[in-house]
Amino acid sequence: MKKLKFKAARQEQEVEIEDAQGQTKLYKLIEFSGTERTKYKSRFTMDIELSNGVPTASMNNYNPMSESEFVSLCLFDNEGKSVSEDEINKLPGTVIVALYEAALTLCGLNKEANEEAKND
Repeated sequence: MKKLKFKAARQEQEVEIEDAQGQTKLYKLIEFSGTERTKYKSRFTMDIELSNGVPTASMNNYNPMSESEFVSLCLFDNEGKSVSEDEINKLPGTVIVALYEAALTLCGLNKEANEEAKND
C-alpha cells in the first residue's frame, strides 16, 4: 500500500482582480481548515429520526450557502483580512463564479478535486 504524505500548511492561490478603473488588487484564496470544512459541510446535513421503527429524514439543518458567501470564507486581501460578502457581490457574476469554482477545488469540495485525490 502506498504511503500517505501531507503538508500541514493550508493551500493558497493568488488572485488578481482589476477594477473598472484599471487598478489591480491582490488577494489570496485560502483553503478551509478542518474546523471550517466541518462547519460548511454541516450546513447540508439531514436529521434522521426513527418513527415507529422507520427512519425518516428531516431537512432541519439544511442551510445552503450562496456562491459569494462561500467565497467570502476563503478570500483574503493582501493584509490578511477576509473579504466581505458585500464586497464580493459588487464583482461581476463571472468573476464570482470563477472564484467560487477555484475555492471549491482548493478546499477539495468539488467532484474534480475528489477524483484527483482518488487517482493520486
